[in-house]
Amino acid sequence: MRQARAALVAGGRSLSRDRLADRMREDGYRVSNARVGLLLRLLTSEDVAGPVDVSARRPDDAEYAACQRRGGVGDPETCRSWRQFSSGLAVRWQAARVHEMRSDPITLRLPSPLFELRDDRLERAQVRLLIKRDDLIHPEIPGNKWRKLSYNLSAATNAGHDTLLTFGGAYSNHLRATAAAGYYFGFRTIGVVRGEEHLPLNPSLEYATRRGMRLTYLDRTTYREKQSLTVIEALRREWGRFYLLPEGGSNSLALKGCAEIPEEIDATFDVICCAVGTGGTLAGIAAGLREGQRAIGFSALKGGDFLADDVARLQSEAGLASANWRIECAYHFGGFAKTTPQLQTFIDTFAERHGIVLDRVYVAKMMFGIFDMIQTGAFPAGATMVAVITG
Repeated sequence: MRQARAALVAGGRSLSRDRLADRMREDGYRVSNARVGLLLRLLTSEDVAGPVDVSARRPDDAEYAACQRRGGVGDPETCRSWRQFSSGLAVRWQAARVHEMRSDPITLRLPSPLFELRDDRLERAQVRLLIKRDDLIHPEIPGNKWRKLSYNLSAATNAGHDTLLTFGGAYSNHLRATAAAGYYFGFRTIGVVRGEEHLPLNPSLEYATRRGMRLTYLDRTTYREKQSLTVIEALRREWGRFYLLPEGGSNSLALKGCAEIPEEIDATFDVICCAVGTGGTLAGIAAGLREGQRAIGFSALKGGDFLADDVARLQSEAGLASANWRIECAYHFGGFAKTTPQLQTFIDTFAERHGIVLDRVYVAKMMFGIFDMIQTGAFPAGATMVAVITG
């Protein structure tokens, strides 16, 4: 991106997100305009390094609430400050805040690596299996977590938000990734955790707090109603203005990010597989497929048949409905986050053969299912498959 930006400046051309994206695509990089917008924001945080007028401070949540209650006619200086903040200064303010928060710039490995897996079981079945290493995109915001967050971060920035609020269980990878995204991209983050607080915090929640996330808790009954207006409004009264991310990060913008996965695969393939927890990754991947390709999701949950309705709903809401996908529910190994000696043996053997340690909650179950289906003849000889390691 720096080279593309320098080329535009040297040529006397105006610098904009869309122009920069066009230039990067000319240079052979497969990037979307939205992704370039995020990367440009990172460069801004490094270049600007703080020369933001202190008068462009972000008013606190109490000031914002007071202005809103009065219909924008409260204290003139407060409301003017909020209008300025939400009309263009937000990105500069957040960029300076990013610089203050961290000294380690983020590097995203995109497109994520793709390679063919060599295994005698595949050779006997005459099936090719390509591995898409989305888990290597970034150690703290890996795989489908980055895919789901990328367009949401752009939307939050464009709307002038500086705070992200989302939901998750006590061991949620989504909470961890959102906390990391907040740290690197200059957002405050709030994690709404299912259940009661337990101290000391487990490693997942402790990591999230180290990345700046503030935690709050909902009892399980209330948590089941987390999408209701009553619960959301209560959270807004407690925490002020925020950009809402759903549990697991699966929404229409998340599907756009996941739909880019097939676009990055240069090889011809017939089937692409991913693990399924909330359905967003599968919904997005399926929406990004070419004619004749299909997607299979492997449920990590026991009784995951309901996920088919969730995937269909997500696609419908995003205007990306397709019929080129299905969900396998036979490889849950007892339910979410549960395992068996059989699965653990598969994980250990896979690591010995291929040097990849599979995540037992999601990816190992998918990979076990792929090999089991290949060995039982579910895919014809000559088929090429892709397995997405989401991290």
